[in-house]
Amino acid sequence: MPDFLYALPTSLLGRRDIDPPPVPETVLSDYHDKVLALLHLPFAKDHNGDPCPHTLSLDAGAAARLRRYEAWVEPQLSEFGELGRMTDWGGKIVGAVVRIAGLLHMTDLAGAGDAWKVPISEATIECAIAIGLYLIPHAKAAFAEMGTDENIGNAKSILRWIEHKDLQSFTRRDVHQGTRGTFKRAADVDAPLAVLVARGFVRQRKETSANGSGRHPSPTYEVNPRWARQNGGCERGNSEDCEDSEGPGPVRRKRG
Repeated sequence: MPDFLYALPTSLLGRRDIDPPPVPETVLSDYHDKVLALLHLPFAKDHNGDPCPHTLSLDAGAAARLRRYEAWVEPQLSEFGELGRMTDWGGKIVGAVVRIAGLLHMTDLAGAGDAWKVPISEATIECAIAIGLYLIPHAKAAFAEMGTDENIGNAKSILRWIEHKDLQSFTRRDVHQGTRGTFKRAADVDAPLAVLVARGFVRQRKETSANGSGRHPSPTYEVNPRWARQNGGCERGNSEDCEDSEGPGPVRRKRG
């Protein structure tokens, strides 16, 4: 399970009800009874008579739904996937969802007998998956707040995307659309692109001024063919080339 499950809800400061109604008595009572029932759940006993955990199981529908969710998560962990920049966290989200399902299951059936003998239902797994899907964008926001998306790291991601697509040129818009798991806004690509320009991996093409009014075209960048031939730089594990060097030399326009 991830070390932390993040939630960054919108702050209500400045818009709070300063005289909210009290929590209904039925809600307080139900919460109180559920918590006490969970606290009083007995341990299982092993063959020596010592306390040990109960084992929960999934019914057939829940197991099938969980497999479909896991099949959806796996490609998100690829380099250009939704979780490609946070694989340590994302690689544990399926396990977190299963544990959340176990908590929901035991809470629903607390006080109703031996809840661990009842398999977790598909409906409960569905609720846990909904919580897992809620957690993903919040984790991405939390990682960004902690400063994990530095310009150098993002520049490396763009280089990996360039090589993955075998590009000779691309637009700013192409970068944003092709690396959606990394950059939330189109403007977020500007700083790492500036890193690549400064180090000679790419250069911005000089565009002729457009006639008339209207939307300006997205800036176009040309890939340094010298770096492309080497498949080097930040790409083959030589990350210091991106961080410390002046890059692979000047970009030259291909002939023909």
